Amino acid sequence: MSKILHLREWLTLDEAATHVSSLVEENVSVLDLLWLGAERHLTLSVRIPNPTMAKLCAFKAFDEVPKAEPLRANPDLPWTGELVTLGDSIDGITWVVETSHNPVEVYGVFELLMIGGDAISVEDEYQARRGGPPLEFVSMNGAYIIEPKALLYGELQGGRPFKLMERFEDDSGYYPASRLPSDSELVVRPASINDLVGKLQPPRVEKPLAAKERTTHLNVIGVLLELLRSPRPGRDSEAAIIKEMLENYPDKAGISKRNLETKFAEAKKSLKS
Repeated sequence: MSKILHLREWLTLDEAATHVSSLVEENVSVLDLLWLGAERHLTLSVRIPNPTMAKLCAFKAFDEVPKAEPLRANPDLPWTGELVTLGDSIDGITWVVETSHNPVEVYGVFELLMIGGDAISVEDEYQARRGGPPLEFVSMNGAYIIEPKALLYGELQGGRPFKLMERFEDDSGYYPASRLPSDSELVVRPASINDLVGKLQPPRVEKPLAAKERTTHLNVIGVLLELLRSPRPGRDSEAAIIKEMLENYPDKAGISKRNLETKFAEAKKSLKS
């Protein structure tokens, strides 16, 4: 899978679990990914194969809405719409959702915001996979998805957020969808996997030099200083400098042809980085 991973826009949950397991060298199950997604450690996505209705929306922190004025649509947005207060919160902030009046068709792969019916759908999948009971509650706010490659609306994150909608049986209008579409599929983007693996791997700590390694480093530096104190013609290449170092200090730790060639190469690479 790794050879074609850069060509894949998304992976199924089973494929993602297998790939993460190989990267972290530890067994990671689909249940683990669903839990990580529910806790917002992993950004889950949904693949909507057939067009479904949604309203373009934007987010505004409830505390930032002037209380002296009635809630109204943001005049900076390219549409006028309704305002709905979310009962859920994001990072401890209750958000006001501004939605457009006219729903549009959406399909493809979208990231989940995990603030309404989309979060319930993830929990539903978790319970189904572990043989648990189905959820009986719904979200009156709707299910939210985000198009990550689009322009920024609101302050939540990059992309265009949408609220999924369902049509009334009598075709008199639309109401917020309580779940993700029944024919949709939870998936994971490769970029989200990379972000997760970065969180799971412990920070790299540079080990202190051992006594022997420290001595070899100091010997190389000391010999180079001695060469600088006694300039002479012919030191016009690394090979010439290494030859002279070997002739003058053959018994010093670290003064070997292989070690000097390696350290010189590492030093040049370090200066360029």
